[in-house]
Amino acid sequence: MLKTSLVLAFLLLLAPPAPASVVIHDGAPGIVAISDNGSSCVLDSNGHVWNFSDGWHRLPDWDVPMPIENIKFWEAGYLITMNNELWVGFPFVNWGPWPGGAMNVQEQTWGQIKARYVNGEQPVREGE
Repeated sequence: MLKTSLVLAFLLLLAPPAPASVVIHDGAPGIVAISDNGSSCVLDSNGHVWNFSDGWHRLPDWDVPMPIENIKFWEAGYLITMNNELWVGFPFVNWGPWPGGAMNVQEQTWGQIKARYVNGEQPVREGE
């Protein structure tokens, strides 16, 4: 976990800020995304990452862990899936879904909420 944390610190704090590359899902072979963080890398339709700074060199530890069709955004060292899961590192580790998504709520009227407090009930949070 420490290694992953250090990689994340490098990627998010030390690397120059840049937008992630949208992955092209057109079914054509070849390059589907390019890294914009100064790493001189591209992602191909097979999920392989290539560096082009001094000729073409494949970086197998940087390959994505899933089919290209499941990736929304990619940058060398991290990706976002179609399900909004963050994957980080070399090799990739799943950091889970984005916590800012939709939340399950129980719909109640203002009167129902007030009545719970008048009756001495405590609010119940989801998962408790």
